[in-house]
Amino acid sequence: MSHIYDAFTTARFLSVWVIYYVSEAVAGRSLSYDTNPFYNLHIEYSDAAGVKGAEKIFTVHINDNKAPTSDNLSRLPITKLSLVAKDFSATDTVFTATGGDVENDYVIYSMLSCTPNATCPFIMSPNGTIVTNADLHSYPNNSFQLSVVATDKYNKNPTPYTVIVEITGQYIETTR
Repeated sequence: MSHIYDAFTTARFLSVWVIYYVSEAVAGRSLSYDTNPFYNLHIEYSDAAGVKGAEKIFTVHINDNKAPTSDNLSRLPITKLSLVAKDFSATDTVFTATGGDVENDYVIYSMLSCTPNATCPFIMSPNGTIVTNADLHSYPNNSFQLSVVATDKYNKNPTPYTVIVEITGQYIETTR
């Protein structure tokens, strides 16, 4: 003998259903947290003979997708790095940003700007690693301001973090 389960009896044990993202429209409308944070779904079922059962209403709550967070970048106080020039050559890692996303979306790091831009010796990879692209021993500037962000596919314009990089111990050639 096979068992027949009442889907609505089973579903009543679930108090909240959470949808983080829906790419397709439901009943001709896309589900949007900004438009409406919850939707009532009216479901009516019928058996193989066409006999309709009672209508059930389920409330689906839409959660706003949260921006990625950082474990080691700070807005206040601003993140500061102090580098000793002799310890860093071209392609050396100077810092790796770490963090996560509550919805487990893939996090992409990027550097929006570096000041002074004309002489910036740093690049940032999508995994959060900041590396030198020049030998810092004889670098003419000793302070840089980096603007970096952590994004996911749903949060494209987060507030940037500022990273101040100070370089000490350079030697500059002078001519007489």
